[in-house]
Amino acid sequence: MLPLLNRVLVIGIGGGGDIVSTLPVKAFLESRGSDVEIGSVVWERFHRDPFPGPRKLKTLNNVKILGDCLGITSGGTRIRDTGVEIIPSQVAELTGNEVLLVDINRPSELKEELRDYVRKREFDAVVGVDAGGDALTTGREKGLRSPLADAIMVSVLEKIPSYTCVTGMGSDGELKREEIERNMTLLAEWGDFAGCHEMPEKIMGLMETVVEKVDTEASRIPLMGARGYFGKVMIRDGIEVDVSLISSLYFYFTTRGVYRLNALARRVDGSATIEEACSRLNEMGLKTELDLERELYERKSGEK
Repeated sequence: MLPLLNRVLVIGIGGGGDIVSTLPVKAFLESRGSDVEIGSVVWERFHRDPFPGPRKLKTLNNVKILGDCLGITSGGTRIRDTGVEIIPSQVAELTGNEVLLVDINRPSELKEELRDYVRKREFDAVVGVDAGGDALTTGREKGLRSPLADAIMVSVLEKIPSYTCVTGMGSDGELKREEIERNMTLLAEWGDFAGCHEMPEKIMGLMETVVEKVDTEASRIPLMGARGYFGKVMIRDGIEVDVSLISSLYFYFTTRGVYRLNALARRVDGSATIEEACSRLNEMGLKTELDLERELYERKSGEK
């Protein structure tokens, strides 16, 4: 099970709104006596930032640069050419927490830089948080549409003492609940299940404030489940997802086990660039969120 940890870095690994789902994890770990910092992959979805792929830190204003792949925001961090404030910056402002910004454009370099950061800051472990559950893919699930960020981050965290936390089972409308449950059960069979908890009561008020002000769908579903909603909810692109109390649970697994399960994480491991990682998944017959955003960008450019 999840051991007691003195210092923990909790990172939203899917980009965009996954930073919101780090807040209940932070509250839970703090209730056990841990000192917790939060972080997030920097990747705004296309409807907020019509640029294909994750932004590099050097394209942002108001960032404390720590290296080529890591930075810190205390709020007010905007994309230089559009003026859009990134979601991790909004969360920093709303919560009063500094947020570590994670640039996944160069995965191999990120792996080394994050490992050094964890060692220098004396973190006992990292928890990668995924809202929806795509990190628990085997690569064969037909509904998978945005596997790239999760795959990169699982491969980055695999060699660092870490856990992968999944919440809002199926809340992004990709993997089905029964697929996630099957893969969770397989991880438990391997001995890689590390525990589960509900959304802490003390964080719900803050969560309600954050989800009202921040553009997130998958991270909103766990709060709905915790507040007693039961039924279906329509999310982006007209996709229906199930919401219940189960949506509000936070499941932990060793990242070692998740890496073993996730063929896509193994496939992208060692990629020098995000383009190389994307190409490796394309070779497996998969289309990624980067491919989709490139298509949308070209279509939008053609309409001008």
